[in-house]
Amino acid sequence: MALPSKKSNYGTTENAVLILILVVIAVLSGLTILKYGGITGLAAQSPEVVLTDIKELAATDAVKFLGDNAIICIRIQMDTDNIYSYEITKNSASIVQSCNQNSIIVKFLSYYVFKKFKTDPLQEYLTNKNINFFAEQSNYFSSALGVVCSDEFKANYCGLGYFYFTKDEMKRLGIDCCADYVLTAGQQGIAKEKQVEQATYVQSITVKSNMWMWVSGAAIMIVLGGFVGVLTLRKKPAAQPQQKFQPAQQAFAPQPVNPELARYVQQSLAQGLTQEQIRQSLLNVGWDENSVNGALNQRIFS
Repeated sequence: MALPSKKSNYGTTENAVLILILVVIAVLSGLTILKYGGITGLAAQSPEVVLTDIKELAATDAVKFLGDNAIICIRIQMDTDNIYSYEITKNSASIVQSCNQNSIIVKFLSYYVFKKFKTDPLQEYLTNKNINFFAEQSNYFSSALGVVCSDEFKANYCGLGYFYFTKDEMKRLGIDCCADYVLTAGQQGIAKEKQVEQATYVQSITVKSNMWMWVSGAAIMIVLGGFVGVLTLRKKPAAQPQQKFQPAQQAFAPQPVNPELARYVQQSLAQGLTQEQIRQSLLNVGWDENSVNGALNQRIFS
């Protein structure tokens, strides 16, 4: 009496759509991780190991554009409990317990994010600023007002901006307080050379960013379309065969009964189950009402 199994209403087409949705979500998640990196960063490193990366950043030509009294304090969120802090000046890099308020303070949300920034500061600044890293409150920066444009700020930090950007570009980026800063002769030579490279590079970054937006948008549309398709398939009623007009004699003729179903009914009645219990048991697993009634009625009139 192991009858009442019935085929699931969940079709192979719906399964295929769900698989497609899961694949798109997995690809989109992978692309997002590649673009933005993790929040918890790479495997735990000691402050001294991370200092090696800090020193590599401090040795780049860009740092030579800092003023003599400039300090950049970098804070890196290594995990939920630990933040490492470092100071970079024009001539050194060191571990510190906390950041000096007379500095530009930049917090990175993970070690992974910092390593990406170190590899390509310009791209990361243009694409991920205020997403994966951001400036924190100090004497030179206010979360409400932005850069505090004092003469001291200009002397110490405006040169660094010109390493990457032209005067017009800095205005567009909101660093217009440095528009009147005059570079030294040495800085001007390096800046012009770099800006020829950066002009083409900034364009390539913009193209990559736009391409990412198109890919993300297409993937989201596929996922939404897939969900709509699944809902439509689940709600669509099964096609019913067309009923043709039957003569009265044929219409009231007894319909053929599934012999396996009839045998199940007979065995269930013999075990003491009521007709209503048998009916509900079969309907609950998906047997149609006409088949169930036919099997019960055959038992009654046989």
